[in-house]
Amino acid sequence: MRWYDAWWAPRAKQGVKWFLLGQYLQHQAIPPEAMLELVNRYGRTLDSALGLLFSKLTPAVAGAVSGTIHDYEGEHGVLVSAPATLGLSFTTYGDNTLPGAAGRDAARTSGTAERLAVAAVGEARRQLDVAFAVGRELAAAGDDGGMTSAYSRLESRGVRYPYNEILNYVPRAVSGGTPVPWSHWRWGEMDRWFYDQANAYARDKIESRRAGIVSSLPDLTIQINDRPSFNVRDAVDSALRNFAADPLGVVGNLIMWPALDPSLVPATTP
Repeated sequence: MRWYDAWWAPRAKQGVKWFLLGQYLQHQAIPPEAMLELVNRYGRTLDSALGLLFSKLTPAVAGAVSGTIHDYEGEHGVLVSAPATLGLSFTTYGDNTLPGAAGRDAARTSGTAERLAVAAVGEARRQLDVAFAVGRELAAAGDDGGMTSAYSRLESRGVRYPYNEILNYVPRAVSGGTPVPWSHWRWGEMDRWFYDQANAYARDKIESRRAGIVSSLPDLTIQINDRPSFNVRDAVDSALRNFAADPLGVVGNLIMWPALDPSLVPATTP
């Protein structure tokens, strides 16, 4: 998010302005003098509108990138280790990969991580039970030793400051242990492989939400002046279908993608 806010969004906003200028030059809806007057009058409004647009668009783009990495690692696995495994490493996976998951190869499930999680919960419960018992003992005995006495009693029962034994069960990624094929993952520094992966991720997210968005709109037909009438739901549904077909391509066209990432400019034939 920080990278996209600091580097991507400013360049993308400028790209949108160039895109709007290109639309004007293509359609020439108003004379240049009138266009200049509109820019002078509504320039700040345009900046505010773009600010609002990118307050929604920037997290969405960053989310598509991080979501793509999340899904890739969840499917292909991450090499991890934990202090409780005494330095032994193992591969664990993401969503819906616990042992017995439907359609999942048993060799590619997260049984070790599950056992560590169960052990962590058990240790946490034990420590809570000990702390509760110690508190009752202190209250019953009228012990005035304060926290020093409480700490001593806890330690005598195996609950020692700073009480972070549970973290020993938490897997941590082994540095350099997992392939990262998205080595150029930032927009402006994105290779073709990752572009295709992120586009597929965004496409699935948009398509899965399209029906809900469309059904929430009024089933209303509108006609403006003498223009052809259109149905609100049909118009939005059509726009979302086009967007879902190539999300990054649509956004890329809007922000003048080639100016941001020349490596992704479509190849031209002589």
